Amino acid sequence: MSKDRLVIIPPLATFRAQLRAIGPEWPRRLRVVNKKAADRVAAAMRGAYSQKYTRRSGRGERSIRALATQGRAQVAFGSASTPYMLGQNFGSAGRYPQFPFRTDPDHFAFRTIRSQTDNVVREYGNDLDDLFREAFPD
Repeated sequence: MSKDRLVIIPPLATFRAQLRAIGPEWPRRLRVVNKKAADRVAAAMRGAYSQKYTRRSGRGERSIRALATQGRAQVAFGSASTPYMLGQNFGSAGRYPQFPFRTDPDHFAFRTIRSQTDNVVREYGNDLDDLFREAFPD
């Protein structure tokens, strides 16, 4: 399975190092920008999940969460209380009948990421530009 990644030129590590050089609060602001991008995708993924599956307790939908560091933004789903999330997204090869058959091994997660890519890239770029202008006004 391939991983979908957004590649930024110059690399985010270089940008983070430049921010670190001007002050300790700026890398933290970069984490906030990354979290904002992950929140956008997580919200869309929650919507796609709730359209596909009937809500009973709401734990599955709540397990879809945005995570971010200064160098990465990601969306995670599933937890110890919702171990079925991976089966709901990736399916089963017939071994577990409660999950969809594994003919198309992605039922909501990566489809949502691909559908949101253009919007997230544009908005993330705008947020990075705003942070860059604020950090380096000249």
